[in-house]
Amino acid sequence: MQLVVFDLDFTVRPIPLLFAGDFIPQNLDRSLTFALVSPQPLGVAAGDVSGKIDGPPKLVSIDDFVGKQKRKSRDVPRPIPIGSRTIHENKIVTDRRGTPITVFDGASHALSELNRIKKERKLPIRVGISSRTDEPSWAYQCMKWLVVSDGTPLVECFDQELIEISYADKSRHFESLNRKTGIPYEMMSFFDNEYWNIQSVGNLGVKCFHTPQGMTKEAWNQALKEFEMI
Repeated sequence: MQLVVFDLDFTVRPIPLLFAGDFIPQNLDRSLTFALVSPQPLGVAAGDVSGKIDGPPKLVSIDDFVGKQKRKSRDVPRPIPIGSRTIHENKIVTDRRGTPITVFDGASHALSELNRIKKERKLPIRVGISSRTDEPSWAYQCMKWLVVSDGTPLVECFDQELIEISYADKSRHFESLNRKTGIPYEMMSFFDNEYWNIQSVGNLGVKCFHTPQGMTKEAWNQALKEFEMI
């Protein structure tokens, strides 16, 4: 495996939240997940009709966020969602409506593992993005603020020249990545939630991993096995 490529988009979804050791049921809150492989397209969330990201992302203090959520609901305060850590201590990212923006746990795990593998094994693995997001400038801003589980800013996890964001078919993204890197398609891996993207890119010879519910640790481990890295 010489090149790892992730889908990237925003999605609104209800998620389980952890706070002070307590489990909060899924239907009590929602986060705008800045997803590396999202389970649903931008603005299409089960049980949620408001959908799309509202305005550009912004940084807010945790105290302000928690206070606002408590004022909204006196019965069940809305805690800090998993994956909301940023480069700024005690601050999270939200959209204009105050919906928190987070990173998928599976994506955070995979990127942290890639950072570790490159450092410890001295392997020249490159990491890119293939995306058709509607808001690339907002995505870049989130990448600058949000961090993965090993503390690395999201933007530093990727080779900047290997970020493909356009409305073109994703097979065209990979043709561009192939020209830029010279890496054979067979040595590339790709994670995406939409099966038609998997089919299109897979026809080039790329090893693709369909993740309909979003990026997971299991999908990452499957890729490592496919490339005989574990």
